[in-house]
Amino acid sequence: MRAVVGAIAFVLLACLASRAPADWDAVGFVESVTRFDLARFAPHPPGYPVFVLVARAFALVAPDAVRAASWASSLGGALLVGSIAWTLRHRWLALVALALPVTMLLACAPRSDTLGVGLLAAACAASRPWAVGVWLALAVGARPSNLVWVLAVFAVRAATWTWRARAVSLASAAPVCAVWSAWLLAQTGGLARYVALTRTQADGHFRAWGGSAWTEPDERARALLALRRVMVGVGADTWPGVLLLAALVLAAWRGAWSLERSHRRAVVGAALVSLAITWITQNVSGDVRHLLPALCGVTWLAARGMDAFVARDRGRRAVVALVLAVALLRCGARAWTQHAVMPAAVQVADVVRARGDREAVVFGARASRVIAWRGVRTMLAAHLGEVVVTLSRLDRLPRAVYVTDEVLGRAHAPGRFGPPITRCRDARVDGERACVTLFPYDVLGR
Repeated sequence: MRAVVGAIAFVLLACLASRAPADWDAVGFVESVTRFDLARFAPHPPGYPVFVLVARAFALVAPDAVRAASWASSLGGALLVGSIAWTLRHRWLALVALALPVTMLLACAPRSDTLGVGLLAAACAASRPWAVGVWLALAVGARPSNLVWVLAVFAVRAATWTWRARAVSLASAAPVCAVWSAWLLAQTGGLARYVALTRTQADGHFRAWGGSAWTEPDERARALLALRRVMVGVGADTWPGVLLLAALVLAAWRGAWSLERSHRRAVVGAALVSLAITWITQNVSGDVRHLLPALCGVTWLAARGMDAFVARDRGRRAVVALVLAVALLRCGARAWTQHAVMPAAVQVADVVRARGDREAVVFGARASRVIAWRGVRTMLAAHLGEVVVTLSRLDRLPRAVYVTDEVLGRAHAPGRFGPPITRCRDARVDGERACVTLFPYDVLGR
């Protein structure tokens, strides 16, 4: 039954898999399926070797690289559900893990988040120390930024082990880490080049654009933005969502109290330390996915609480099943929208392609990478002055030039702009831009 619940989750998520990458990082994960290149952010450093290898395995049967990377995420969602089911009497309650919009949407997207969390969940459910070590080693390789959560899981699991069991777990993790590390270094070109690329990424993340405590010193504003992101990510942006979240929190509270006192203290302590480090180092105010391990932990506790609540009571089981079905339908509807409607940047790229001008150039920032993935020539620019300078250096002006709304300084630009082209998609949860606008630009003002 445990495997059946996980298989159902995988089929559901795979059917809702994304058909196109929605942002800069997602494009990198898709491109890494066919060409691993950290220098070109395919994917971005520090690299995600286990995720890439799983996606390449799916590429043998998937229709394209996007589906292969998305199915790797779906596998993570299935592991999460199956691992929760392993610890419950009523296995179907494990589907509560997909009752949060952020979890279901990330499990359908070409991102490494869900696979990393799924492997963490498998380590939590494993009964033998060697299996815990293997799962945690794979979790680090799938998403290195989850290292703090990996250490937290190991600390909680190892708290009741003997020293011999701890040694066995670490010894089983070592060869797994060695394998994916060797593959990563071989693909990168050696340790020195890997360190240089990772250092460049870290410098940018912690000094310029990472959204961490260093780059966003206003903690109050950061906390408010993070709270808003979390509320949207868990579906509490509407009154029905607020009620469902309240029921989930009550169930999680009951699930936490069902743990033994010493185990509860260990779990809470490890979670608080991990959250503090995540808060300092990650962009929690800009993207709720960085809090996915914590949110999935809450759903696991909620599943335990509901499992105790419905024991030997058919009426309670019927009520819980109805509420869970409503929550899954809400999340499924959002996931279907993401599956059926292309991202905004892809839509505007299709508009440029439909005009039939092969020499068209689009200037922009983050959206430009998604547009380039769609086969349209792009150049990075943050201000219109950069656009003008770049065009002046070309031997011949392109027949069509476009700038995205990310490019500043359009109000006092030379030349003239044509009618804007705007395309949108619901992006409340996944952090992508909801709308992208293209402005046809005639630098000569003809």
